[in-house]
Amino acid sequence: MRVRLVSDMYARPDRVLSATFLHRQALEVTRIGVEVRVLSPVPAFPGRWPKKAHRRPHVERYELDGVPVMRARFPKPLPFGPAALLGGYLLERTLRRHVNDVRREFDFDLIYGIRLFPIVSSLVPIASEVGRPLLGSAMGSDVHTHPYRSRGIRRLTRRAIERSDQVAAVSRALGREVVALGEPRKPVRTIYNGVDTEQFAPPSGEISAAREALGLPRGGTGICTVCRVEREKGLQELAEAFRTVRHAYPEAWLVVVGDGAYRAKLEGWVESEGLGSRVFVVGAHPHDEIPRWLGAADVFVLAGHNEGLPNVVLEAMACGLPVVATDVGWTSEAVVHGRTGLLVPAADTGRLAGALDHLLGDEEERESMGRAGRHRAVDTFGWRESGETLVSLYREIVDEHNSHRHVAAEAKRGGA
Repeated sequence: MRVRLVSDMYARPDRVLSATFLHRQALEVTRIGVEVRVLSPVPAFPGRWPKKAHRRPHVERYELDGVPVMRARFPKPLPFGPAALLGGYLLERTLRRHVNDVRREFDFDLIYGIRLFPIVSSLVPIASEVGRPLLGSAMGSDVHTHPYRSRGIRRLTRRAIERSDQVAAVSRALGREVVALGEPRKPVRTIYNGVDTEQFAPPSGEISAAREALGLPRGGTGICTVCRVEREKGLQELAEAFRTVRHAYPEAWLVVVGDGAYRAKLEGWVESEGLGSRVFVVGAHPHDEIPRWLGAADVFVLAGHNEGLPNVVLEAMACGLPVVATDVGWTSEAVVHGRTGLLVPAADTGRLAGALDHLLGDEEERESMGRAGRHRAVDTFGWRESGETLVSLYREIVDEHNSHRHVAAEAKRGGA
């Protein structure tokens, strides 16, 4: 089977942190035997747009771990209001040109589009023209944010939902939101993002040595968060909660892995509180280094105000860490409250401090939750499970499409 994956979020060799989950999923379905080639439209904002909009976009080809990727630039205005719809039109033109071009070298069986708007909505007429089934995947903001920016975007999102052969979502909760926006032809299928449970695993060596190598305290109970360092990630609440629990656990420490606009303010808070030996803001690190930071900690926390189903929560669980997370988005589909971690309301410093206090004071429960989280990550969220579920869906869609074509051909011959 051959699949043309279309995503403007696909991993790039010059951005080590960009959408690694899509690439990991592509590698897994390739391992199972599906040939995948990626078309990644890249928005460009020409200084003299729209004068140059008619020019053929620049195309770049490369391979990531054996997966061929073609990046095609297309002119794009600002992503709001009527301009967003114009951007969708320009994207559709770009995709149509390149889908038709690549069919000569790669005659795919199915188109797999990531994000309902603008990707899947632009692929709907193209899939019909080339006679191939379309699987559209909802990721998060394309369901709970973009459709509410304008009636036009909502209309195109509904088109993507209702005219795709099948719609998938990265969580059950998101699937319910999809149904609230449109009427899919078939029940929405859940395809969880996965986690590499071999790369992300409980540490095997001496934890104190691992901490020292990272510049962290050798002793004490360690709390780790991995996120964009932005205000909406709940870092102010986390800082205040940590200040509270330190009164009972003065040897506890916190490491923040990530970068963003809030970093300078967070570092200023650390300095003003005199916590330079207890709170560490270490910046962004490549994805393959994240297991080292998780493995050095005892508790993982994600305090964001608005999340989807964050992969870093799955990665922390796979590393055997109990998770304290805000009960937003679809985090509750990963974290089982009281068994693999604790869920707290968003922006509630008191409840966040209480959850951290509970786990910092109970080593036995930390270890029990960590073991349960590891089992859940392996059994439910491994990449093997994600890939096998997706390939099974690919085959189901293609078989049904081919069956319908056969019936239509037979009917046509009978009518003749």
